[in-house]
Amino acid sequence: MANPSLVGLINNLALLFVMGALYGRLYPRSATGRGKLFCGFALGILGVGVMMTPWELAPGIFFDTRAIVLSVGGLFLGLIPTSIAMVMTALYRVYAGGAGTLTGVLWVVVAGLIGVAWGGWRKKPAASLSGWEYYLFGFFVQVCMLALLLTMPSQYVAPILSQISLPVMAFFPFGSFWLAKMLAEQERREKDKLALDQSERKYRELVQHSQACILRVDRDGRCTFVNDYVQKLFGFSETEMLGHHLFETIVPKVDADGNTVLADLPEILDRPHRFPVKENENICRDGRRLIVQWKNTPLYNEQGEIVGVQSVGHDVTEQRAAEKKLQAAERQLQSLVEISPVSLAFLQHPDKIVYINRRFSEVLGYQLNDIPDLSAWWLRAYPDPVYREMVQNDWNDAFTRVAAGNGEFAPREFRVTCKDGTVKDILFHVSVMGDQNVVAIHDMTGEREIDRMKREFIATAAHELNTPLTTIFGFSEILLEQNHLPAEQKEYLAIIHEKAQALERIVDDLLDVGRIEAGRSVQLECSECRIQDTISAAVDCFRKEFPDWQFLLNWEAADDLTLSVDGARLCQVMDNLLSNAVKYSSTKRQIRVQARVDGDLFRLEVEDNGIGMTTEQLERIFERFYRVDLSNTAVSGLGLGMSIAKSIVEAHGGTIKVESELGAWTRVTFTLPLASA
Repeated sequence: MANPSLVGLINNLALLFVMGALYGRLYPRSATGRGKLFCGFALGILGVGVMMTPWELAPGIFFDTRAIVLSVGGLFLGLIPTSIAMVMTALYRVYAGGAGTLTGVLWVVVAGLIGVAWGGWRKKPAASLSGWEYYLFGFFVQVCMLALLLTMPSQYVAPILSQISLPVMAFFPFGSFWLAKMLAEQERREKDKLALDQSERKYRELVQHSQACILRVDRDGRCTFVNDYVQKLFGFSETEMLGHHLFETIVPKVDADGNTVLADLPEILDRPHRFPVKENENICRDGRRLIVQWKNTPLYNEQGEIVGVQSVGHDVTEQRAAEKKLQAAERQLQSLVEISPVSLAFLQHPDKIVYINRRFSEVLGYQLNDIPDLSAWWLRAYPDPVYREMVQNDWNDAFTRVAAGNGEFAPREFRVTCKDGTVKDILFHVSVMGDQNVVAIHDMTGEREIDRMKREFIATAAHELNTPLTTIFGFSEILLEQNHLPAEQKEYLAIIHEKAQALERIVDDLLDVGRIEAGRSVQLECSECRIQDTISAAVDCFRKEFPDWQFLLNWEAADDLTLSVDGARLCQVMDNLLSNAVKYSSTKRQIRVQARVDGDLFRLEVEDNGIGMTTEQLERIFERFYRVDLSNTAVSGLGLGMSIAKSIVEAHGGTIKVESELGAWTRVTFTLPLASA
């Protein structure tokens, strides 16, 4: 017959398992105050329940699984719920009374505190502990419980220890292990369920509030799910779409171009994996047509069979319309580039030539396949290796400065060998646009030939005019010295002599221009001269010739200042500057001449209060044959004076500049080095 004490122990363990399973289902995972109170009362009821069916060893002395309940509860629930359970079980033990009351209350307190302390010591969730640690924890608790038997009356200690030690240590650690594993598994299930619920809720929120169309259809093409954005975009309600075929709602049977959609949809539904991305026309409730890009994903059942398709769509109507406009603009731009009278080539970094227009081929003869990149261009356009190296170095230096932000690509002129072997003078303009360079070329061959002919004509005309002019000037001067001529004839001879002098100056200017355009600098015959005498003589000459103007000379340099200059050429510069000041200012106006030494430079300024110049006129003032005023009332002149003055000053190693304010004043300043070269 079974031992009654052992039967009582087994019954108490069985009750623990049953009540523990029930508690595991009711055990909430809330961290709120109410949740902790509920956990504490539930744990206390479980502890009282196992104490009501104890293993009774003697009147007032009984043994049960309360230590398992309280220790595991302390391990999993913490201090507050365990303290509530400890109070409830301790009160019940006091109520039960008997010789073992003190020991029973100590079991309650010590077991609960061991559980709380063990959980705090481990510093990680109890559900994450291993099974071996659960068993070790239960073994340690039961050793402490047996040790507390020493607090009982001495006559009971030895008999009770001999009777319960073996069965307690054999079964109760397994009870702690089982109850802990059950609570850990329950907690893991609760966490998994909570995570799943949160994931599903986030998924539903993501789907419903997504700014993309999300819908599911079965194999027959009927909607099984639509999110809010689908309803908002197409104007159909959920009721109008669910259970209805796509052809009845958002898919037109024929698109705007007249193409049928009937044949495409069944194939997409049967083999969605073959159409991961599909762009098609859709129709709204109000008749509007939208272009939607759909990303399709097959839906499978548990047997791995395709049961439908989930599609995520984005409205690309505006994007496609913008792309069409952009393509149309690109075609239009390409057409304009192709028919442009300007020769154009497009370069893709670093050196690939991606396009040349018709005019480029007409001017140079090359097609795109002749010069696919700059390497081919260098070899064909510049066959002379020495000249090619010079052009490449200049080209690369310019691009390096542009890339470093140190300026723009200034136009450059080179000789280019065409496909047919002819050589042309080409002016290159380059614009940098993103990762492309646009090269525009201008054929300067004809202009250079005209310039050459013009230089030859000027030189020839000047030389041809010089001989008869010298004769006229010489004989008119001889005749003026005759005293027997009538006054009227002398007056005519004086006019002839004066005009001959003016014509001589024009011829000299033309000869100077011819030399400059031929690449030769102005010829100088320098000698040491007292500069004040030269400047004063020029000013005095104009005072006599133009008495209606006020010429003011402000000399701030040393009176004995000498420079190594060509005095005649310097007088020519002063004549040009003073003559312009007279021409472009009215009578009774002041013309100020100021001279001073500025560091190692001699600086001279000529300023008038005349009509002034615009910014555009200032930029062109030193161009040959440029005249500020071309009207019928303009002052006489060929427009060579300032150009020649600049060449003379620069030949002396100096600089010249012009400043002006329209309608107010003009100031010309030139400098000469004190140690003239």
